[in-house]
Amino acid sequence: MDLKRPRALALYRASAGVLPSARMDAFVLAAARESSAKARRPEWLIAGAAVAAVAALFLVRVAMTPTEDFAGGGNGIEEGLARDWLMTLDLQKPTGPGSQEGLP
Repeated sequence: MDLKRPRALALYRASAGVLPSARMDAFVLAAARESSAKARRPEWLIAGAAVAAVAALFLVRVAMTPTEDFAGGGNGIEEGLARDWLMTLDLQKPTGPGSQEGLP
């Protein structure tokens, strides 16, 4: 159904205005006064405490993680042990599965 322009405007102007009653306005205002901002504070407090706890645990984990000392404090002990092992290594001796067969 196609409404013509002047008729549609006349129908709109003639329609009943649907406005909330004064009783409904009073009910909504009373409900808004009862739910104050104080009721929403614990949610923010809990969320803030959770964020602070996660940040604190992260910082504690970073502080407690041992660091690697690649410079070493052995003053060449590992290199000397490796040198001794390499000097006695026999590359002609078979190793691996079956290399000990037939030996007492």
